[in-house]
Amino acid sequence: MEPQQRRRSHRQGTRGAPPRGEHRRHRSDRDRCRRRQDGGQAEPTLPVGSALSAVAVDHLGDKSFLVHDPEGHSIELTQPGPDAPKEDKTANPVSIHINHAGFVVRDRAALDHFFKDILGFHLYWQGGSGPGHTDWVMMQVPDGTDWLEYMLYLPINPSRRELSGAIHFSPGVVTIADLQKSLKQNGWVSTLNEQPLLGVDAKWQFDLADPDGTRVEFMEFKPVKDPCCSPYTGRQPSTTQSW
Repeated sequence: MEPQQRRRSHRQGTRGAPPRGEHRRHRSDRDRCRRRQDGGQAEPTLPVGSALSAVAVDHLGDKSFLVHDPEGHSIELTQPGPDAPKEDKTANPVSIHINHAGFVVRDRAALDHFFKDILGFHLYWQGGSGPGHTDWVMMQVPDGTDWLEYMLYLPINPSRRELSGAIHFSPGVVTIADLQKSLKQNGWVSTLNEQPLLGVDAKWQFDLADPDGTRVEFMEFKPVKDPCCSPYTGRQPSTTQSW
């Protein structure tokens, strides 16, 4: 793999190959997972110490409840209601779907039990910045193409900079070139530091940061070649509305 494609920079905290101990990646300790519940509403069997909140119904008719994963992240499971918000015809969105979110994980086995054995997620892809270790683990939802990403590489006491690179969310796009055009049409001004990068997962990505420093990882839907480290084991996202 060519040097410019082999890794993503430490500054951007992405899925390339930053030096061991200088890694990062995801959003915050509040991750939202949407799952369709067609018909019944059986409660999942949860680990000892986990507690379900009461089911809430918002003004759009969405039903949801909260539960904590084994590391304390708040997980909201949502059943979409009948009154979805109207599409804003005047908007020019650069993406219409968030493919995934990444967050810091310490105990992979405990999180795998929660997301895989209890919620039905499955391994989508995993890889690392070098041979013999795994830094990133993607767990795909059971009934779609979205996924969560474990960020496994952070030190015990990460800096704010390290956390802001690891914690992220990822809007999907068809091409990074079209994304950049849309961003400029919407008033974005490049600092010339932002550059498309090909991750070891073989998908082109483009990183920006929101005003709080949270990384926004725009990602193309499709890989451009076979990924490093392990094959994909689930469906790839697309622009269709059936996801």
